[in-house]
Amino acid sequence: MIGPRTLLALVVAGAAGCLLVVYLSSTGRLPPVVAVGVALAPLLAAALALSWRSRLRGPVAIAVTAAVAAALLYPAFLSRHVAALWLLQHVGGHGLLAVVFGRTLRAGEEPLVTRVARAVLPSMPLEVVRYSRGVTLAWTIYFVAMCVISLLLFFVAGPIAWTTFATFVSGPLVALMFVLEFAVRRRVVPASHRGSIAQSVAGFCALMRARDAPSLDAPAPHG
Repeated sequence: MIGPRTLLALVVAGAAGCLLVVYLSSTGRLPPVVAVGVALAPLLAAALALSWRSRLRGPVAIAVTAAVAAALLYPAFLSRHVAALWLLQHVGGHGLLAVVFGRTLRAGEEPLVTRVARAVLPSMPLEVVRYSRGVTLAWTIYFVAMCVISLLLFFVAGPIAWTTFATFVSGPLVALMFVLEFAVRRRVVPASHRGSIAQSVAGFCALMRARDAPSLDAPAPHG
């Protein structure tokens, strides 16, 4: 039986290994096929996962197949532009999250964080609903800011500075956002409706597993 400390050590080692592979890929220090594969795999997998229950599943599957074929046929060419592939993944991922969060802030729709909270706490007072809307807006702004910073670093500071930021800084920034939000939550949300970070993650997973989870082409339920 693996103990908590051993499990934590394995997770940390695995995360460090992944970061090292990402850094080597984005700086062109891996074989062409490997570098391109590492750069494309997360983006293509995310595109398939997010579109699987929508009308876009067919076109996205075709696009993913074409991308895989291009990677196999032209690995040397793509490896010379692997930093641009990582930029596309970084900006595309954050941009998609900005859209996912931001679209739920439209009039007549329930903010995404509110829906996640309801998966854990079905009954919420008005002040908690307002707070969860504010958190949804904060995450939307964060993801947009990450897109802007990523593009500025890549085209102004250069690929090396961008790679360092995208590999070693952007991940901890997400963790910092969670910690800061939880700290604010402890101050402004009643203890009975506060929830933990683990419960928030569990609520998000439950929402994604639900039959009525929002797809790319399905509107959110009205609040």
